[in-house]
Amino acid sequence: MTGAGIFPGDLVVVRVDEDVEDGELVAAELQSEITDECMLTVKRLYMRDGIVRLMPANPDYGPIDPPFRVVGRVIIVLPADRAP
Repeated sequence: MTGAGIFPGDLVVVRVDEDVEDGELVAAELQSEITDECMLTVKRLYMRDGIVRLMPANPDYGPIDPPFRVVGRVIIVLPADRAP
């Protein structure tokens, strides 16, 4: 999510909460298309006119449509040089 100022090694703190609002940066659980495993991603939530999507900050990637489960909202990002 370098387009959102999140870089490899950064620590992302998420408050577990499924009650999130349009435009918030969220952590969401997705089912892998390759394996049966779940994975987490951080994306901006888009909710308009009955459409819910996860929007990447990188323009090279498209939106993610359901199914996904919002785990919570990102409350802080600690840069790798400041992460514990």
